[in-house]
Parts: sequence; structure tokens; C-alpha cells
Amino acid sequence: MASGIAEWAALISDEHFSVDGSLLRAWASHKSLAARDGSDEPRGRTRGATEVNFRGKKRSNTTHVSRTDPDALLATKNTGVAYLSFTTHTLSENRHGLIVDVHTTQATGTAEREAAKVMLERRPAPRKPDCPITVGADRGYDVAEFIEALQDMNMVPHVAAKTQGSAVPEAINETVRLRGQLAAPEDDRGSLWLGEGDRYARRATLRGLIVFAGRCCSILPRITWFGWAICWHRPAE
Repeated sequence: MASGIAEWAALISDEHFSVDGSLLRAWASHKSLAARDGSDEPRGRTRGATEVNFRGKKRSNTTHVSRTDPDALLATKNTGVAYLSFTTHTLSENRHGLIVDVHTTQATGTAEREAAKVMLERRPAPRKPDCPITVGADRGYDVAEFIEALQDMNMVPHVAAKTQGSAVPEAINETVRLRGQLAAPEDDRGSLWLGEGDRYARRATLRGLIVFAGRCCSILPRITWFGWAICWHRPAE
């Protein structure tokens, strides 16, 4: 309903999109993990929950499963600890940064790319069929299968290219790189006082200076009066 209202108000772009995914922690904890072959023997019970000793054992999605949430999988986006998680995906339009679709899947290695294709296929029909549609994504989407799927849907993959072994076509990669170089002087201005977009920062800085000056004006007379009082009442030597 909200998406239809925003589209009716011409707030949603139907030409430029971005996709991304993030891990969503499941309610299940590591204590709910058990070996898929049943080789884990419960060591005891703590508050009604079976406690298993995992010391010296490796846990993975192929060897272990959660008793309380079998659909949750061990996942991490960095080299830290893996938690039982799901993956939530968003499809955003780039004109105003509005989220137009959300999709939740299991936290598999290909979940982000598969969910992106699902959300792009069920997006509203474009108002201008002949206008090219672009899809932005990070380097995790730089896979040949995903790039080919976007091209089959007549979409331009504006995907961040990997430094080595990129599947993004060189022509598209060069176009994206050129746009970044053209935007660099505007983005790397290096000064707070340049550009129309910094008027709010200038106002905030000026307001801070005025407040600071006002506090100094209110404190200095007190310091001066206190100094004169000390000098006046100093005992004669």
C-alpha cells in the first residue's frame, strides 16, 4: 500500500536500483546446535535446555543443526564469530533512497544474489519501457552468473568490480569509473566553506561560534573582577 502511494506520488524511481543484504540474528543460540548424525551426547540439563560440550569440536552447517530453529544457519560477514542467522535483503530506488522491497532467506553463500534476482523480477513495470535500468551492488555481487542474469533482464549491472577476476564487462566498468572520477572534485572539496550543499554546516558552525563568544563574554568580566579583588585586598609587605 505504501509503495503504491509513493509510486503514485512519483517518488519512486523505476530506472535506477540498488541491492544489498545483511545478516539477521536468529533467536536460536549456539547451545541449540546438535550434530546431524546424532553423535553429540548431552552432558546435562541447565534450566530445561540440553547442554552439549563443543570444546575441541568444529561446528559447521554441514555437520550441525539447531534443534530450536533448523532453518537458521551459521553465518558471518567477517572473520569473527559465526552466529545462527538469516539474511535480509533490500531493493532500494536511487532517486530518494526509498526501500521498495524486502526479502528474507536462509544465510547461504548465494542468498544475496538469488534474492536480488527475485526482487528485481517482481518490481513494478517501468513507466518508460525503452529506458535502461541500472542496478548497483557491492563486490559481493560481482559473479558471472549474476551479471549474466541482469543482462538477460535487460539491466545494466553497476556492480563494484573486484580487483582481480571481475565479471563486470570492461565497458560498464570504465563508465562507472569515469563517473566516479568526474564526481571526485565535487566530493573531495576538502573545505567546509565551499558548495551550496554546506549551508547547513556553515550555519551550525556560525551558531557554535556565537554561543562560544557569548559564554566568553559572560565569564571574562567575572574573571577580571575576581582578579582585581585579589589585588586590592593583597596585604602590604
